[in-house]
Amino acid sequence: MGYAVDQALIVLLNQRAIVSLAGIFIIVWFTWQWERKWEQCGPEQSKAPSKSSKSTKDDEASSSDYQNMEEGDDPTGFAISFQGEKLPPYNKFAMFGWICLAVSHLFPRWAWIGIQFSWLNISVMFLILLVGYVQAVFIPKAMVERQYSAKSNLWNSIVIGGSFLVGILTYFQNTAVPLFAAPLGALAVAFAPMLLWKARLVGDTFDSEGRINPQPVLFNFGGPLLMFGWFWYWVGMNVMLFFEVGSWTPHLRIYVGMRMGLAMIGAVLIVFVYWATGYALDEIENLTGEPDSAQALALAPAFGNNKFFCGEVYEIKVFSIIAWTCLGLAVFFPFNWDEYTDWAFVIAAIGMGLSLAMVEEHGLRLRLPDNVTEWTTRAHGMLAFLAILVPIQQGGHYFSILLSTAGAVGFGYGMKFLHQDRKRGARWLETSEIQPPTVYSYGALLLPLGTLLLAWSVTMRPDE
Repeated sequence: MGYAVDQALIVLLNQRAIVSLAGIFIIVWFTWQWERKWEQCGPEQSKAPSKSSKSTKDDEASSSDYQNMEEGDDPTGFAISFQGEKLPPYNKFAMFGWICLAVSHLFPRWAWIGIQFSWLNISVMFLILLVGYVQAVFIPKAMVERQYSAKSNLWNSIVIGGSFLVGILTYFQNTAVPLFAAPLGALAVAFAPMLLWKARLVGDTFDSEGRINPQPVLFNFGGPLLMFGWFWYWVGMNVMLFFEVGSWTPHLRIYVGMRMGLAMIGAVLIVFVYWATGYALDEIENLTGEPDSAQALALAPAFGNNKFFCGEVYEIKVFSIIAWTCLGLAVFFPFNWDEYTDWAFVIAAIGMGLSLAMVEEHGLRLRLPDNVTEWTTRAHGMLAFLAILVPIQQGGHYFSILLSTAGAVGFGYGMKFLHQDRKRGARWLETSEIQPPTVYSYGALLLPLGTLLLAWSVTMRPDE
């Protein structure tokens, strides 16, 4: 089987790739933990005073609720307390991740071990440290002290501008590869927290008015944008033009062509449709969930009061099947129609799209737990079947097995966490009560990442 490939690229799993990947994992994990902890501080936050310049004298008099340590105790600014309780130092660990990511830019991408000093590498390193310090120290403190809005323009300028420069300079570290993944990924990482900030429980309304957000939204696109951004930035900073390596040399390959393009388009559509349908169900105020209810027979408009997307029930099936079919059809390129495993993959992908649609349409929408369990089980079965078919197509290549398995597990657990944390999820099925969503759900990270890994595994070649 031959592939139509415009260009073959390679990522060596060397010192640079491993340290940068570890740094990104530490950044995402501990930043996410910090945000979850801050969200869980609860209704007490709405009683807290502001330390902004607009505060009243009474507010200033009671500003002792914020205790960011005694002066001189913490010159680094990492220690943060709220109402006398010292918060976990997740930001300190996140900053360690930023340091790992910054230092990894001094390592060559074509050698296993080494160090390479140049003005370009050192510039990228210091820019990453600047962006990381703002993200890990200044912004968390501003959230607690309700000073974020007053300085948001400055900090956002540093984060967005610095991230874009990091992406551009990372691209210029290896201009031989015409892949603008690093700049686009860095911008996505910079903009994602802003979307989360708008949708979170303790966000704009807490900062400006001292009260929690009455309408937090789990299905905002901040989580997917964050994971897509970090994925492509890591690829962009480590990718090289293809060269021959041993079959057991740890590496990943990227084949730029129609197969990869369709697989990645399918991944984006899968996540978009999942988020859009989840948003449509969770944010419908007049949905009763009763099977014989008039409101329950049609999915109310999503994204406002229009029927632009998923305004009708049948559209859930249509868009979900289209998204998964895009991923499935990628295995046929370059127009190879005689492989039974390819046809099986497409059929399984269509079945996966249908199963996910039925979970929403005939399960959650009508509040029927048995239907949710039945169709979720079918979706997990299809997902496992897809993960098994990929390495069979690739001749049992060990990285195909790793990527497809990790992708399926990530997607499956992402579904589980989102179901537990959404407004109309597990609790709603049991009690008919709409629970406050956990905006910083682990599912918002795992499901997009799993989709990307599954799509990447499809692009592998059997002769690797």
